[in-house]
Amino acid sequence: MGAKDSKPSFIPYEDAVKRVSDSELRRIREAFKRCAGANGTALSLEAFVHEVLCDGVPYEVAEWLYQACGGTKRGIAFKELLCGIVVLTKGNIEEKIKFLWTLYVNNQGDNGTYIYKRDFARNLHMEYTSLPLNGPQRNAEILLSLFGPAEKVTFDQFRSWLLIHKDATVLSKWLLSEVNVAQDLETPTFYQSLAGVTHLEER
Repeated sequence: MGAKDSKPSFIPYEDAVKRVSDSELRRIREAFKRCAGANGTALSLEAFVHEVLCDGVPYEVAEWLYQACGGTKRGIAFKELLCGIVVLTKGNIEEKIKFLWTLYVNNQGDNGTYIYKRDFARNLHMEYTSLPLNGPQRNAEILLSLFGPAEKVTFDQFRSWLLIHKDATVLSKWLLSEVNVAQDLETPTFYQSLAGVTHLEER
């Protein structure tokens, strides 16, 4: 997915700060400064993968998450990182749906107005290849249920569909389902790593 320079806004920074304790905020801020390198103002994709996620996360998925959190070629600023982490770990369903929307439209040139069937099909294939679930791949069924005969969907259509089909994709199942997805995965460390936000910590 190609990076955009616009910053997604799932929640304002002020709200994100209120959802973490003072000690969590201090720990994350100090770790960010340490990991952000010489300039200390932006975390690179490589640092995000290694320090925030874990090295076991497939690179393509890590890049999606990085971009959806606000990461660009120049890096990700602390405020965007904190907002992204808070949405992933403590966000409500609406915030997580907006996050998934951003994740799936980030590589398209129309400012996130639509998700296109061909791009979503490619994303589904990559998800199921990189993050396999036990059970058959249902790409054709998923595409039909979301798009029908159309070639694109709006945010409202995507949102309505996702509220009914929370487990349609690997990432939506992880973010939206209330069951413990990690038990069904061959690679549970991906899901566990973000759930605790434990990799970005003081050493």
